[in-house]
Amino acid sequence: MQFDAQWVRRFRRAAAYGAYAVVAGLIAVYAGVVALTWPVRTGGMNASIASIVWICVFVPVLALAAVHIALARELLRDDAQSTR
Repeated sequence: MQFDAQWVRRFRRAAAYGAYAVVAGLIAVYAGVVALTWPVRTGGMNASIASIVWICVFVPVLALAAVHIALARELLRDDAQSTR
């Protein structure tokens, strides 16, 4: 099966939007981690341990988000250049 240029553009655009969707999902996962580890008076994690967890989760989430944003921008830029 051979793909023409129109299909390749569609796949590039879909992959770029998928990469942005992954970034949104990573933000949702980080928000969930923060919500689950939020310190409360009745027990659970104290504030210092919770902040350590937030930082330890934030660093890989930030790295993954940066890679996906860079990939999406590259795909969209290639798509814009190929249409000219």
